[in-house]
Amino acid sequence: MPVHSVKVSSYILLCSLWGGSASAADVAKPTLSPSYQSYLAHIAAANHALRHHDTAEVQRWLAQAPSAHRAWEWHYLQRQSSQAESILRLQDATASSLQVSPDGLTVAIVATDKTVQMRELASGALRWQFLDPALQPQAVAFNPHQPWLAAAFSKHTVKLWNSADGKELRQFQGAGKGITAIAFSPDGAWLASASWNRSAERGVWGIVEIWDVVTGALIQQLEYGEKPLVSIAFSPNGKYLAVGSWEVQKIVAVWDVVEAAAAVQGAQWQAPKLFVSEADEQYKAVQSISFSPDSQQLAAGGKDGRIRIWDIATQQRVHTLGGRGWGHSKWVNSIAFSPDGQRLVSASTDQTLRVWDVRKGTEEAVLLAHTKSVNAVSFDPQARFMLSAGAPEVKRWNADSWQADKQAVQSWKHPASVYGIALSADGKFAYTAAWQGGIKVWDTEKNQIVQEWTAHQSSANAVSVNAKQDRLASVGNDGKLKIWQRTGTAHSFQEYKNLEQIKGQQLIAVDLSRDGKRVFAASQSGAAKLWDIDSGKVLFQLAHEKNVSSTAMSAQERYFATGGSDGSVKIWDASNGKLLHRFHLHQASIAALSFSPDQQSLVAASHDKSISFMPLTGKAKPQKILAHDEGIFGIAFSPDGQRVVSASADQTVKLWDAKNATLVFSLSYESPVYAARFSADGKTLYTLPMDGIVRILRTSAN
Repeated sequence: MPVHSVKVSSYILLCSLWGGSASAADVAKPTLSPSYQSYLAHIAAANHALRHHDTAEVQRWLAQAPSAHRAWEWHYLQRQSSQAESILRLQDATASSLQVSPDGLTVAIVATDKTVQMRELASGALRWQFLDPALQPQAVAFNPHQPWLAAAFSKHTVKLWNSADGKELRQFQGAGKGITAIAFSPDGAWLASASWNRSAERGVWGIVEIWDVVTGALIQQLEYGEKPLVSIAFSPNGKYLAVGSWEVQKIVAVWDVVEAAAAVQGAQWQAPKLFVSEADEQYKAVQSISFSPDSQQLAAGGKDGRIRIWDIATQQRVHTLGGRGWGHSKWVNSIAFSPDGQRLVSASTDQTLRVWDVRKGTEEAVLLAHTKSVNAVSFDPQARFMLSAGAPEVKRWNADSWQADKQAVQSWKHPASVYGIALSADGKFAYTAAWQGGIKVWDTEKNQIVQEWTAHQSSANAVSVNAKQDRLASVGNDGKLKIWQRTGTAHSFQEYKNLEQIKGQQLIAVDLSRDGKRVFAASQSGAAKLWDIDSGKVLFQLAHEKNVSSTAMSAQERYFATGGSDGSVKIWDASNGKLLHRFHLHQASIAALSFSPDQQSLVAASHDKSISFMPLTGKAKPQKILAHDEGIFGIAFSPDGQRVVSASADQTVKLWDAKNATLVFSLSYESPVYAARFSADGKTLYTLPMDGIVRILRTSAN
């Protein structure tokens, strides 16, 4: 945008382009301080760590980044690596398991210091805790209908307390030896535990014991497999009891509880149904299991980083979530269905939680906040939040964390794709051009629309505003170049002139002069024009061998740049339309151009996936880099000239070090991104993915 440019002598640029020279006194070449170079390197390292979901590394690099330079990208990365609220930090211990109480007011925590802790969720205050140095707690479970809490310990010991005051009510002693897990039946009458036993003669076998909660009587003892059983769950409808095993392939066993209850009392239950994994060499030992709320599906998270979901009635595997190149990279320690059953959340040793669409079998989001292994996840039964446990913190997540827009603090919604944006010099207003010809005027401080109207008969592709913000220029797919005049003091605009309509050509770039008296844009095939707005006259026409696909205007309209559909870029003297220089670095159409604020360089973005940095002073040679995986739609310098931002069809926005043409970091979206622009002060980045939502990333952390 012209309102963002910095003045520089026309003579200096012309001398350089024509082979002349300029002294150091004439041109103050921008240099990056060692501190700023260090900052960019730290941002690049933090972004690399974020892409690998290494939260601890992200936070380490951000903490070391020089504070004087921390801009929106620093705050973006900080938010991305701290998406949850820390509600509790344990002292010299790690939370290895947890469960939210039925009323959602308390949480029971198993800690590695051998304590079972009952804490208030609102304050984190400790209600009570249990410690026996001889016992290592493994898991906790709330009774769904009584104020009781049960905990499973090593040596197959299970204790039951009054959850309000920690008074012990009963102890159940099982026959197993090692790791144990527990679950209450949905009616709260039974308590089941899973463990393993071992003897010299038999080796290892899995063991399940079911007790009557009130009387303490052992109802049933079951055996399964030749490996430990490490997780157990009743289906919400009370029909099934399932265990997760460290077996090689037959990793989940399910008993029909209703069928067993109808049998003769005390009789051994029938053999369970077996749910199997893929037949390959991968070891798929289960760490956690969970039933869907409708009791129709059963999920298991394993040591191979995958989650398998079966249809219980058919025993057929519905989805295998994750695998080579996607999903978790390490153990899945805990899984939980959301209360509505539409999603599954998994917690992993790889420091992440992931949200999965159960119906589609796709990954919806990666949630970052923990800096070490995430050991457990539990939903509030009222679906208000979920908790995750790791070292050394317990964190709270909004129940819709995966639906939140993590790409920005704020966003502006349009009915469909937004293609262009113009920003005022004071940063208070923005102007967007969108699908079906719509233009909107936004108050950026209040985050609301001031005015909107249909400006073009088809998509509005670009918009430009003058310094006083009393005129707008817009172009669209209808081939029209329109000028809009502000009426009154408010940001209300009416059409002033339709300067040109070109049949069958899409116009995607336009630049309005600072005083609003001239406008520069592509015209008919192979040309761009500069118009005097009030008279409607063409001041001059700039010719290209092929169609002009993009245009740009430098500070105070001294220089123009045009990009062609043949990949060529031309620099023009804006005072007389004389060609100063020509570059031909690209193999496909030039989609966007941007002058540096000091007018010493130009960047071009092409549909050939590359960016070219073209110095306009000195002896440096142009540099072309392969920047994206798909064609690039937009490019822009930062106001300080030290960074460049590009937007691409590959669904990313990338930030570049303008001096070295090196990548600093990348933002990912779920749709192609048409443009990205800095605010005049450089503290905000506006990005335009084609989902109709403008994302706004600010320096402030609010």
